[in-house]
Amino acid sequence: MEDQLSPMRAEMQGGENVFYDQGSEDPPVEGEEDPFGAAVDEGAGEGGAGAQDDPDAVFDVDGAGAGEVAAAEDDPFGGALDAKDAGDITTMAPPADGPYAKWEEEHKKLLEERLQAAREKKEKNLEEAESALIKFDEKRGADKEKMHEDNLADEKEKRAQIEKLFKSGENDWEKVCKMLSLKADSNRKVDRFRKLLATLKVV
Repeated sequence: MEDQLSPMRAEMQGGENVFYDQGSEDPPVEGEEDPFGAAVDEGAGEGGAGAQDDPDAVFDVDGAGAGEVAAAEDDPFGGALDAKDAGDITTMAPPADGPYAKWEEEHKKLLEERLQAAREKKEKNLEEAESALIKFDEKRGADKEKMHEDNLADEKEKRAQIEKLFKSGENDWEKVCKMLSLKADSNRKVDRFRKLLATLKVV
């Protein structure tokens, strides 16, 4: 058995593979292009020969564009919130000749007119109140003066009547009856006094 394997082992050590069929490999066709050849050549031109030597460099996420890809994935709003916080976003002001500006001007004018009307009305009310107060004081002073004069005249008349009454030769009861008014007053209520007299009469 060992004698039979010796020639085969010698051939293998000699560098020839007995199981290799040279006719099984198809020769390369002229004019056929490699679909990944252009990408590999472009990468080799930009980044050097390292991309061609290392096939994994094509899918390397730690390369030059990895930071931008990670930043885009982490911030779905594309940095809009950071720009807003920093005050970079400028708010659009309404146009100066737009409908809102026109309404605002008319509203401001209306408020000024109302304020002016309120001030004028207040000043007018103050003037009327001051005038009415002056008239009231004048009327009250005149009424007090007239009442004082009437009281003096009435008192003077009564004193003259009393002096005349006491100088006459009538008795005291007649003098008292003359001083008192014995005429019935229709406006004066005497029901309560009448009940009192009836009660005293019964007792």
